[in-house]
Amino acid sequence: MTELGTLHAPLKVEFDYTRSLGPTLSAFMTGLKRRQILGGVLSDGTVAVPPPEYDGRTFDPITELRPVADVGVIQSWAWVREPVPGQPLDKPFAFAQIKLDGADRPLLHAVAVESPDQIETGMRVRAVWADEPVGAITDIRWFEPEGSRPATTPGPEGEAVEGIIAPVKLSYDYAASPEESKFFRGLADGKLIGQRCPVCEKVYVPPRGACPVDGVPTTDEVEVADHGTITTICIVNVPSDATRTFGVTPPVPVRVSNTRVGVSAWNPAAFTGNQPTTSPVRFALAWVYRHTVPVGETGAITRLGTIWPAT
Repeated sequence: MTELGTLHAPLKVEFDYTRSLGPTLSAFMTGLKRRQILGGVLSDGTVAVPPPEYDGRTFDPITELRPVADVGVIQSWAWVREPVPGQPLDKPFAFAQIKLDGADRPLLHAVAVESPDQIETGMRVRAVWADEPVGAITDIRWFEPEGSRPATTPGPEGEAVEGIIAPVKLSYDYAASPEESKFFRGLADGKLIGQRCPVCEKVYVPPRGACPVDGVPTTDEVEVADHGTITTICIVNVPSDATRTFGVTPPVPVRVSNTRVGVSAWNPAAFTGNQPTTSPVRFALAWVYRHTVPVGETGAITRLGTIWPAT
């Protein structure tokens, strides 16, 4: 019988990172909101854009900010042939170190030109501003060759920008190990497959390939029951792709369980059926399988569904 290959599936991790800015970056972002770029004056008298929160030599807070121009000179650049989602442009462009007039240290930003033949070190460029600035570095959409357009006039003073929300996204292709692939194929058949350590005889589900205690391969496969006992509890309060996939609404307990055949370690799974504050630690449960896509050599990995109290 031919041994099946390992499975893989596209996965995406994303969340919004909320950050309070502090006095220095708050002033910088507030300046961008009115189409003005501010640099920080360092202890040696040089001006850096964006302004650092602390001086790199004295470690003192940066307290003096100075307006600089939104035009400058390219000091170095790199061509981006294949932009990825979230970058300033959806067509080929250049990332460049740009020393703005009035600054001593360069700002890294995008330059919109049609080909690498249209950009060079020493070239002068100008910022292209967003139609409705909000107080973020993306208020500068990109830079372009300076041309003859008039200088940008900063807008009126407005409400200070004290925090930002920065979306963080990571997309990648997850390749399951041979042991994990057997586990996922078992799910497609309605089975829970683990592996036992030959030394301590602990059973790990999903299988890890090696026992973390004894450091030896876990080669003995074990089919475990689909019901067991809750051993630990963690309450998830933030909605995510996982809670939406399992069809549950936070707050929801996430628990690690032991089946009745002696499983020693379980990955967490969502639990539904009673309130977090009244959940007993040792509670009989059973798995509900969720098959949304077929499992194949390059198919998506099948997931377990929510856990329900066993009857």
